[in-house]
Amino acid sequence: MENKKMKCFILLLVVSQAFCQNDDSYFPDYFPDLCTIGKVGAVAVGGAVAVVGAPVALAGVGFTAGGVAAGSLAAGTQATFYAGAASGVFSALTSAGAAGIGFGTNLMLGAAGGAAGYAANKAISNCEAPSDCNN
Repeated sequence: MENKKMKCFILLLVVSQAFCQNDDSYFPDYFPDLCTIGKVGAVAVGGAVAVVGAPVALAGVGFTAGGVAAGSLAAGTQATFYAGAASGVFSALTSAGAAGIGFGTNLMLGAAGGAAGYAANKAISNCEAPSDCNN
């Protein structure tokens, strides 16, 4: 069910950007401001993708619940640069892969993903000023 909701939400974002033009004749006065919907949606999707994607990315490069996966990119990095003793960023990634990503880190990932979503929306949107889509 959640997948269906996400698809509908993404469709709304795409449609909101496609019709967000300077011509106010597209929509009646009661229609919501599509530029705002697009911006809010882009921030939400960007944040969600960052929070959900981080654990997947960690596992993909070899930071798993059981530690560093043999033969992975993480194992090669550990062998090449740390020679068995890991510290700093590598240790933090190993811990995140094994124990999961903490709440504070998820907040930071969500904020960074939201900022990236907003920047992407601003780059592709036809809305140059707040009043462009207001009716």
